[in-house]
Amino acid sequence: MIDDERFQRSERALFRSTGFEVLLARVDRDGVDILTGPAALAWELLAEPKTTAALATELAECYSISMPTVDPDVRTLLEDLRARGWISEDAGSD
Repeated sequence: MIDDERFQRSERALFRSTGFEVLLARVDRDGVDILTGPAALAWELLAEPKTTAALATELAECYSISMPTVDPDVRTLLEDLRARGWISEDAGSD
């Protein structure tokens, strides 16, 4: 994953927030993925395009933990969300 990439929710992702969970679905795919806890918050924060570092910073602040602690988990989450087609690179990024 390139650090300068900005990620956003995929336009193809259908979602619904229910309490502390986010349900994700697509018309071209069977099944639903469920995000909980910090992953659900990350989804909400990705309403606007963000770099990996910006997302990690916001999550670290929300949970009062250090960047070195949260950064690897954010990278893993973004890689997983991108592989599943839930997020994409921001078309406006250079």
